[in-house]
Amino acid sequence: MAYKKQTCEICKGTGINEWSEYGEKITIKCSRCEGTLISYGSCSSCGFYLNENGICQSGLCGKRDPDAPSSSSSTIAKPIKISNDGTIIRGSPPSVPAPVQVYKIGDKGPAGGIVFYDKGNNSNGWRYMEVSQKAAGLGVWDDAKVFPAKITGTKAGIGDGKLNTELITDVHKKKSKRGTAALTCREFSLNGFNDWFLPSKDELNELYKKLNNTGEFPRIARKGIWSSTQNERNNDKVWAYYGNKLVDYYEKNFELYFISVRYF
Repeated sequence: MAYKKQTCEICKGTGINEWSEYGEKITIKCSRCEGTLISYGSCSSCGFYLNENGICQSGLCGKRDPDAPSSSSSTIAKPIKISNDGTIIRGSPPSVPAPVQVYKIGDKGPAGGIVFYDKGNNSNGWRYMEVSQKAAGLGVWDDAKVFPAKITGTKAGIGDGKLNTELITDVHKKKSKRGTAALTCREFSLNGFNDWFLPSKDELNELYKKLNNTGEFPRIARKGIWSSTQNERNNDKVWAYYGNKLVDYYEKNFELYFISVRYF
């Protein structure tokens, strides 16, 4: 088949630079005005354009391109790109991204929790946070009566909770501790998801701001909710939500509620 540059039906320009649709039927656009150009190619006899079945549309010569696929053909050709100089390039199809689901605060998350945070973009493997709809339990941050385990490196920010939980549980496992807040959250599983953790101070604050009127959160906040962030000045104490504010004076052997959250 003889292909040639076509004339735009809108601006009469001839630039051609867009990918075709799948198959031999070429749907192309003018690079000057984005108007749709005539498709498929031109008849080698009279120069008029051919339709998707390779049949001349001039009504004069009635020619059919013997190499053109019929509309019933199961053969799918590679897409075609036509450059501005009229060169035809065959290649791999452009990638089509999978549709991305968008969540709103308060929606049900993939694991069945409640979405309470959206950072607006996907970075470091996550965009949203969800919280399990029930408190994971009531218990201590550390089960030591006098000398809690020394843990260094816990942070307060959004995105720090999971690493905090890993730091805490790695130490607690080595010391054969059981049933602490971080260990229970890390071992928590819901609907096949087992990547839960104890939220950081700022994550807990975000959770309470967004969901303080939802479910059982107001009730358990009156008793106190653990974060995974230690007091910066005294690592024997931990940040927690109590009543309607964050406080940093809870000793680790107090019994408070803890809640499991996860990134996705």
